[in-house]
Amino acid sequence: MGIFKFFGRSKNDKEETVDWQAMQPMERFVKRYTDKGGRFLLSMPGTGKDLLELLLKILKEEQKDKYYTSDESLFEKLLSLGIPLQLTHKAPKDAVFVLNAQFLIEAQGDIMITGKQTGGMTPEELPRTLVFLARPGQLVTSVEEAMTRINRMYKSSDYPANIRTLRHFGKEQNHPTAYLILYEE
Repeated sequence: MGIFKFFGRSKNDKEETVDWQAMQPMERFVKRYTDKGGRFLLSMPGTGKDLLELLLKILKEEQKDKYYTSDESLFEKLLSLGIPLQLTHKAPKDAVFVLNAQFLIEAQGDIMITGKQTGGMTPEELPRTLVFLARPGQLVTSVEEAMTRINRMYKSSDYPANIRTLRHFGKEQNHPTAYLILYEE
């Protein structure tokens, strides 16, 4: 049994009735995200489930020895934590690629990314295993809210290209394996 069984659904899990109104927005997002095959991890500093430990466990689970990223600031941050990492703008398809999420879309359980997170790679060019890092403040209700925030964040000269919402996860249907680590610093 892998370390992620608790955070994702297995094929043998029975369907359950969910009281969506009683759930908090982040709980609704996590439920929808994991129902789509995504794997959710929560980094809680001081409890033994810190970012370093979770990233190293993912490498072990995926049987890889390093991560790839195209984000220079993320590269510096993770390298300072001791994460084995390579900076590249074209990672191999069988690599484990770590990137920041732009937004978490609560209504659908989707993850929004842009060319700023992927180094200009399109979703089709990304490796088959993705590890997204996000903070609770990146949760938005809808794609429309996310686009409104992007429009406010960026000037026309540095507006991101390749804005995409990733909706499908899991190896069964040839979709990327996706881990989401929610953390606070």
